[in-house]
Amino acid sequence: MAWPNVAPFIPPDQILADFSVCESSDLEQAVLCGERMFCKNRLEKKGADFKARFFHRSAGEAGVARMSFGGEVAINPGKLDDIVLVQSVLTGHEHVISDQLRLTCNPGHGTVFNYHQHTFFNHFPGTDKLLVRIDRTLLETMLQRQLGRSIKQDIYFQPHLPTDGGCRI
Repeated sequence: MAWPNVAPFIPPDQILADFSVCESSDLEQAVLCGERMFCKNRLEKKGADFKARFFHRSAGEAGVARMSFGGEVAINPGKLDDIVLVQSVLTGHEHVISDQLRLTCNPGHGTVFNYHQHTFFNHFPGTDKLLVRIDRTLLETMLQRQLGRSIKQDIYFQPHLPTDGGCRI
């Protein structure tokens, strides 16, 4: 039996709306909020419009967040080191460089950012995105359990993750 490809519509600005952790026009405060949720990073405003809005729900070694900045912002976390990020842009777009790979992230496609690659985000006005954070230790532990052995190299995910294909049973 096939299930119809129908999901309840939730407006992007309502996703995680009850879990606001930061709303600020102060760049330093936004950096600190981002670091508490994800990792160390550098933020650079590229214009006058700036209002960071972060929503976050943590489950220990994993979490889900929604974020927007109002205006154009450069986000430079460098290497993610201890986390893998899975991102889906809800509205707007971003340009991302992950090692030598250049990506345009927009609605309809997700992106996986690997912990061992340098990553740089250019977040444009009107962009709102959903992020899933998975700690590296959780990921490696789960994979080793599934394989029944230890892993000897970094885990690598293909960055492109189409999200518009639906689900089939």
